[in-house]
Amino acid sequence: MKCNCITGVVVLLTLSLCQNGLAYEVNEDLLYEEESRFLSSKWTFNFDASGLNSDSNAADSNSQSLTTDIGANTVVEKARTGYWANADFYVDYTRSDNQTAETQTTNIKIKNFTTTSVQGFRNFDWADVGYKFYLSEQSPYYAFTQGLAYWYRTESESTNKNDSTLSTKTDNDGLEATVGVGIGYGKIVDLGSYERVLIVQNKLMAAGLITSKFSRSVVRDLLPLFRETMDDNIRLLNVQSVLTSANLIQAKDMSLDIAKDILDAIDESFEKREYGLELRLGYLQEVKHEDSKEDNDGYVYGYVKYEKPMSKNRQFTSQLNLFYHAVTEEKNKEISAHWLNYVTRQHSKKFTSKYGLEIDYNKVEETTTWEKLFGELDYEITDVLTWENELSYIMTQYEADTLDDKQEYLIKSTLVYTIW
Repeated sequence: MKCNCITGVVVLLTLSLCQNGLAYEVNEDLLYEEESRFLSSKWTFNFDASGLNSDSNAADSNSQSLTTDIGANTVVEKARTGYWANADFYVDYTRSDNQTAETQTTNIKIKNFTTTSVQGFRNFDWADVGYKFYLSEQSPYYAFTQGLAYWYRTESESTNKNDSTLSTKTDNDGLEATVGVGIGYGKIVDLGSYERVLIVQNKLMAAGLITSKFSRSVVRDLLPLFRETMDDNIRLLNVQSVLTSANLIQAKDMSLDIAKDILDAIDESFEKREYGLELRLGYLQEVKHEDSKEDNDGYVYGYVKYEKPMSKNRQFTSQLNLFYHAVTEEKNKEISAHWLNYVTRQHSKKFTSKYGLEIDYNKVEETTTWEKLFGELDYEITDVLTWENELSYIMTQYEADTLDDKQEYLIKSTLVYTIW
């Protein structure tokens, strides 16, 4: 099974390299000088209910659970500086009732929004903010500082139906915090918007609506229109205004057919994704624990992310996270690595799919490895409501003799409300 997983990674990498010729040429000077912004946010809502009725009534039970979380991830790049913020507010409520007891549990967390971002270390599922300072306006090299925090609260109450004096209630909460510094390479967050502008340019040239490529000033004027969420008609009017102001299209020649061609080009352009290369090396120092007697340890981590378009509607992404528990009183220091590889494809305006492979390695006293093959299919019901579906197969191997290797599968279906 391990060989199959490694083969899958090789196949994904080969697909990416073979398709590089389909990617658009990027003007890096323009990107380095232009402020760029990436923002994603979601609100998820899950409700589950189950019950059991039997002839004897002795085993009758029912349970309900409600899980919701709201979060955002933003990355902003400027000429000499940049910053990021990533946080999620999570609430889980569960109620169960059987013949002997009724139990209610509420979990509240402030944590990381997405564990597939640079901020989402597998070891630190914490909210994260950071600030970058570039060596020069044209340099992709930077120094950074960051802070991570995790807060939780758990409330649980259980009542014995036969004897109310056996009822119990517990409350727990805690805060963990870490600060860090490091160096990095990469200033490529806005390639997605830039690619969209190039697609519009090429579509209009192919349709004969313009005869020359967009100048730097035109690209600069168009970029904000492809970063921000806005009504399609408003975006169309703004694009038309920029093109007519630059004398690329004459206002007197504007017709419904030309407007439709421009709108079609804009629609196709939003099938692209941001891509590029980023590397980061940093050090994290614990500064706050729930238990004040716990030692403040230090960690060294590395991060590499590579994204490349394979065609106008497919993209390959590979991300590697390395983690080392460098400063600790523990005898055995933790070492871990996480490698994520996947391909995304935009089948239509409504359907998006993702398939890939995750490999995880962790060693403290014993070594644990796991591989996850997964596929996802998302359907955009409206502009803000998406139906997300996931099917995955996970294989786990333990070095410890007391644990058995295991295989498991997961089927997941979620309604997601996108705020921005």
